[in-house]
Amino acid sequence: MKKTKPFKILNSGNLVVGRKIFLSIIALIISNLVFGQKVINGNVKSETGKALPDVSVVITGTSNGTVSDVNGNYSLSVDNNAKSLTFSLVGMKSVTQNIGK
Repeated sequence: MKKTKPFKILNSGNLVVGRKIFLSIIALIISNLVFGQKVINGNVKSETGKALPDVSVVITGTSNGTVSDVNGNYSLSVDNNAKSLTFSLVGMKSVTQNIGK
């Protein structure tokens, strides 16, 4: 099986694209450090342990959020000063959960 590299620079035109990708990644890392954000990953389940898709996961007091996938998984970028997440699904009671530090 032949090993492949993540990306290959073939000519000077691709070198510019490679630099842009590299600089974009660096900018993303710096912005996360400056603005103090972190990513919270989780899984939403019912009381019986069944995965719950389409659950709205919102940073409490904001409109920033996401929706859980078919396996109940979610991923959400939050500011370091965020205190809790609110989980809601049509037909079920909303739940607010504190964010662990």
